[in-house]
Amino acid sequence: MLFTTAYKELEDILQGDDVSLLDDKELTQKIIRKAESAEFGFTRDAWILAKELMQLGDEKKMWEVMKGVWIEMLCFSTGRCRGYLHAKSLGTGGEYLTVVSLVMWHAGLETFAERQQRVQLRLSKEERVRIASQRIEAERNQADAAAAAPSGDVQVVVSSS
Repeated sequence: MLFTTAYKELEDILQGDDVSLLDDKELTQKIIRKAESAEFGFTRDAWILAKELMQLGDEKKMWEVMKGVWIEMLCFSTGRCRGYLHAKSLGTGGEYLTVVSLVMWHAGLETFAERQQRVQLRLSKEERVRIASQRIEAERNQADAAAAAPSGDVQVVVSSS
């Protein structure tokens, strides 16, 4: 959609001009003049962003900023996709966002969808500790019962937790 919008704006900017006679620099200057004089539009916003990046002065810093923005947008987009969409795309060879999602999952990063689906414990810390202690005690009792049972007999231990 962004490409289509930019294409239409550039088409309007260059309408009626024979651009085949212009070299790259002249064509660029013509687009810049029109973008600067426009009150709004995608091309104008792109030009303002380009000017701000060029004002950083250092080309390396400019590329670092652009890289950071692209990584942030990529991670944001990946995290917004539901897991079933990634799984579905794997059936057709996968998409780049699916690969990024798998890398993020492998690194232990939680996506927005996972965070929304996570059940939050609404118990107090004391309640969570009490429940954990009960589970540990039950497992200890099962281990003790298994160790005390004769080796030829099978013992069934029923836990109430």
